[in-house]
Amino acid sequence: MNAYQEKFYEFILARVKTENLEDAQSLLKESFAKQAQGSFDLEFLASFKAKLTPWLKPESKDEVLKIIRDFGQNFVR
Repeated sequence: MNAYQEKFYEFILARVKTENLEDAQSLLKESFAKQAQGSFDLEFLASFKAKLTPWLKPESKDEVLKIIRDFGQNFVR
């Protein structure tokens, strides 16, 4: 995990409901592995967003979804 990924990891986990922390950790690790392998794509990002959204604390949902949306708009493989 690089420094940017570590910051993102901590940022997301701070905004996830306690009961979903393990699921979010696994999802984030899968995302970082796909990035390292070069297999991360917009289809995975869409599934990432769909899985993560219900795990987010209500007060953090808009903030996190905006970041994911912005990342997707600027994504270049």
